[in-house]
Amino acid sequence: MESCRWNSLDELYWLELTFRLCFLERGRIGRWWGNVLRGGLGRALRRVCCGWRGAECAACPFRQGCPYLSIFEPRPVAHAARMRKYNAIPRPFVFTRLTSGRDEVGRGEQVDFGLTLVGSAVRWLPHFVAAFNLLGEWGLGRDRVRFRVERVSHRRNGVTLYRDGDELIKLPERLDRPEDLPLLPRREILGVHLITPLRIKYQGHLATSLPFHLLVRNLLRRLSLLAYFHCGVELAWDFRGAIGQAEQVKVLSSHVEWREWGRRSGRSGQYMRLGGLVGEIRYVGPWHSFLPLLAVGSRLHLGKAVSFGFGRYQLWSEDTR
Repeated sequence: MESCRWNSLDELYWLELTFRLCFLERGRIGRWWGNVLRGGLGRALRRVCCGWRGAECAACPFRQGCPYLSIFEPRPVAHAARMRKYNAIPRPFVFTRLTSGRDEVGRGEQVDFGLTLVGSAVRWLPHFVAAFNLLGEWGLGRDRVRFRVERVSHRRNGVTLYRDGDELIKLPERLDRPEDLPLLPRREILGVHLITPLRIKYQGHLATSLPFHLLVRNLLRRLSLLAYFHCGVELAWDFRGAIGQAEQVKVLSSHVEWREWGRRSGRSGQYMRLGGLVGEIRYVGPWHSFLPLLAVGSRLHLGKAVSFGFGRYQLWSEDTR
């Protein structure tokens, strides 16, 4: 695709982690772990990071450079060239590979989940570990089930960065980048499996189908904003040319459904409905040039509520039979 090259994707970087928890007692957690982990992490991270015991972060004299605000309530700086009209920017972390559908854990049971830190959030890894250790003391889920963080490792090579009791937390010698991702064989048909709910808006409405251009539009927006605000680079892409090319890719078959999900906000107490699309879609057309973009999106997720683990997808390719 001459109209848009993805070379600048190489400026993106992130760190894919595997956390292993060991539960110290039996109890109920909740069926969607993304909600439980994200809510607990927010409370614990604020306690770990906060040097100001006031009620409002906006009045805190230490808010500049605060890890909690950088991670959970990031805002564009005054001189930002992008998104100046927005009050918030994408959070630089994603929960992934979550345990779901299981409401209860047993004493001594080990559970793994994935956490991806994007760009500048990598430097706060020790704060994440400290927050999860604190959360383990408080307990997780509806029964406040206590746990310990047994191990944190780098997903790509399995190297251990932290073990229970370590005083120091290591960082890998090399972070994750687009060039490390395997690309699909260039076959005729592209398959996309929406594993966790994909929640995106188009023209003011929640999308109930996923034409290829809508997938690309949202990937362009999310990845460019993550790069700008959390990796310090502006991706030099021809957005209009890319979308025009994406409109030539057609849906061959679609087996998606809307899966409703809700949560109660820990801060406001309000119940929030956060459904999204799950299922499989097959595309045909000139999709091969978008492979780098699609591959990175499969690791950094897509759409709204990604910090809960939403918007995870996998790719495959096949030939017509």
